[in-house]
Amino acid sequence: MANEQLQEKLAARAVHMGEYLHKWKQVPLPLLGSEWELRYWVLSGSSLAYYRSAKDSGFSPREEISVLNCYVAWEGLRSGRYWTFSVLDGGASLLVRLAALSREGGERWLAALEAAGCVRDDSLIPREGPKGSREAARAAKAPTASLSRSLSDPVFKGPETGAAAAAATAAAAAAAAGSGSSSRRPSRLAGGSAATPNGAAAKGAAGGGSGGRSTPRVPSSAAVSSAADGGAAGGAPASRPSGDGAAAPAPSGPESASATAPAAAPPRRSFAGQRPSGGPVRGPMLGSSPVHTAARVSPLSSERAWHEKHTGMYNLGFIIIVLTNFRLALENALKYGWRLNPVAVVGDLMTGRAGSSVLGGGGIVNVPLVLCYPCLLLAGLMGLGAERAGLALLRAEGKLQDEIVKRGDRQLDDPAVQRVLRARARLHEWLLFLLNAATTSTIIVLPWTVIYLTKAEPVSAGILFMLAIIMWMKMVSYHHCCFDLREARRCGEIRPGERGCPDTPAADWGPLAKYPENLTLKNLLYFLALPTLVYQVNYPLSRSVRGRWLLRRLFEMAIGLTALAIIIGQYIEPAVTNSLAPLRQMDLPRVIERVLKLALPSTYAWLLGFFCLFHAWLNILAELTRFGDREFYKDWWNAATVGDYWKLWNMPVHKWLLRHVYFPAIRAGVGRFHAIVATFFVSAVFHELILGVPLHLVRLWAFCGIMLQVPLIMLTEKLRQRLRRDELGNYVFWITFCVVGQPVCVLLYYHDYVVGIRPKLLALRTVAAGATAAAAAVGAAAAQAAGAAGAMAAAVLAATNGTLAAGAGGLVG
Repeated sequence: MANEQLQEKLAARAVHMGEYLHKWKQVPLPLLGSEWELRYWVLSGSSLAYYRSAKDSGFSPREEISVLNCYVAWEGLRSGRYWTFSVLDGGASLLVRLAALSREGGERWLAALEAAGCVRDDSLIPREGPKGSREAARAAKAPTASLSRSLSDPVFKGPETGAAAAAATAAAAAAAAGSGSSSRRPSRLAGGSAATPNGAAAKGAAGGGSGGRSTPRVPSSAAVSSAADGGAAGGAPASRPSGDGAAAPAPSGPESASATAPAAAPPRRSFAGQRPSGGPVRGPMLGSSPVHTAARVSPLSSERAWHEKHTGMYNLGFIIIVLTNFRLALENALKYGWRLNPVAVVGDLMTGRAGSSVLGGGGIVNVPLVLCYPCLLLAGLMGLGAERAGLALLRAEGKLQDEIVKRGDRQLDDPAVQRVLRARARLHEWLLFLLNAATTSTIIVLPWTVIYLTKAEPVSAGILFMLAIIMWMKMVSYHHCCFDLREARRCGEIRPGERGCPDTPAADWGPLAKYPENLTLKNLLYFLALPTLVYQVNYPLSRSVRGRWLLRRLFEMAIGLTALAIIIGQYIEPAVTNSLAPLRQMDLPRVIERVLKLALPSTYAWLLGFFCLFHAWLNILAELTRFGDREFYKDWWNAATVGDYWKLWNMPVHKWLLRHVYFPAIRAGVGRFHAIVATFFVSAVFHELILGVPLHLVRLWAFCGIMLQVPLIMLTEKLRQRLRRDELGNYVFWITFCVVGQPVCVLLYYHDYVVGIRPKLLALRTVAAGATAAAAAVGAAAAQAAGAAGAMAAAVLAATNGTLAAGAGGLVG
């Protein structure tokens, strides 16, 4: 028995297939998308795995299933488009439901799964489809409608089609096995049948020579090949094993095959009460019935742990997480009540509430802060003007070269001429550099000055300054790219990514352009709207804008932002408020307790912020602009070292630093380590500015935290090389970022802001409110005096009119 199972596994290893299939998923509402999603599936031996696309097959699969001793059921044509089949485990529970767009593709995969160790039983899937599918829902609404699968069944009724099915099955198994496995098959294929794991040989397709029901079996690649070599419709029937467990030899040769082969293959195989794992037939158990029939290992042992389903354990872990967080939420609600105030949140997001009356601050709307947004766009337009001026200077250099050629007294390759041309180009580039430095510096200095003078609130100031830094990085990349393209034109070259360069990809890039065709207002505005910080002349594009996909991302972003606001208001604010006293008293145990209490909500907030920004928001921008490269992040959660995290966490910033800081430093002759230090220095400066400018303080906490990443990277790299394990580095990453780094940074900045900055802002706001109230009182008093004067004038006028009227009456009398 164990030897037969080993042969079955060895035969299954010869099966290798890779193809795009549609994977079914249960979708509660049609608005949430189609229930079929296209994925790349790989069947290697008895392992069935899938990836998002074929180019991801070099990484870890999203899911991996062992199909050995599983069931496969053919469903036929579903929804008028999908040729569907399902893979079920030994308990007939659905593992995965797949579909091909052609009948041949579905049959090919069906044969490969059988060769890999699956047993086919179409009766395990209801005719109306599995529970939760739209076919089952439609069948429940219309009981009289039935899904007919007779025309879509891949098992054929005639001898010709039966031979075609056997030949197709054998061809799939032979192609999957390759040349390496063909040398060990002839001895098993000669007799037209193969032994099964439970000791019985595979019978003919129609029940063998006796005409009875076929004996169930576990198919293998050798058994599939046997069906093709033994006859068009099936092999010869095999006798039952004798008492010593040896199977009787099956008849071989064309005479025996023709004498026993039936005319047609069965429509589907049936288990007839037999276990697919090769156990005994179900039925009444006698006192001497063997219950231990094979050598097996425990499900949690190292041999089987990674191939078993652990859904129950995952469900238990999920329940524990939900109950634990529910208890924390209930405790928080009983202790603090409902703290989230939507009106206050909207007020914090507004651009006003400044504390100083300088430059018009102190009102509902901080007008200078609002005016910074169009000023940023104006600075970008000035950058476009500078690049067009650079193009004019480049053309002037070309005209100078043409004049030298026309005069004929000097050649362009003359060293003196080359020195003059290089000096002219260097002068032009320095002038452009100074102009670009002035425009890009304005993008940072102007918002910084307005935030400082108007004492803007941290939320509104943070939004403005974050956009300013993004704008600055985009314009630096824009000027650097245009500089490199000008240098290429001076050398008569075309850079990769431009039209006309053989290294430029043609697929999914849309209409291509080249320098200076990109120096247009439309091109610049399109780049400013793209979810990338790196400028290039052409970008890969998606085919269209998907409306329902966009609505799903918007819905996800709304849910994420709501959860983020709740976590900040209910958990983080009370925790950091209660930490002020321990920080003032330097009570170290209580400070550690506050840090640990803040670790969980800060981690949740960080993960939600990552999801809302890098996944939802950047994908929304990419969908609206049809931006094709949406690798905004990689699997940073699997980072083995801190250095891996910084390479995977924020791909837009990572690519910007590589292109505009790290590699320019390398080309300048700087060593690799010093280039890395320079890259982290630039990152540290911007982290400090993003936190310090909106909070109106510069404490260098963020700067020191980023610069300390360099020795931490070296430490985790040494640990990985010494221990040769990635898990330890991943533990260090999570502890330093989630348990220690972020809570400590939040506490330090909040303490300094509340103690040193917030009182001043409140005092300035009180003064501004008092001045506004005094001005309103003066205005009201003036209005009241003006009203009294008007009333008095009206009374005098009325009295005068009365006197005149009386005099006129006397004259008339």
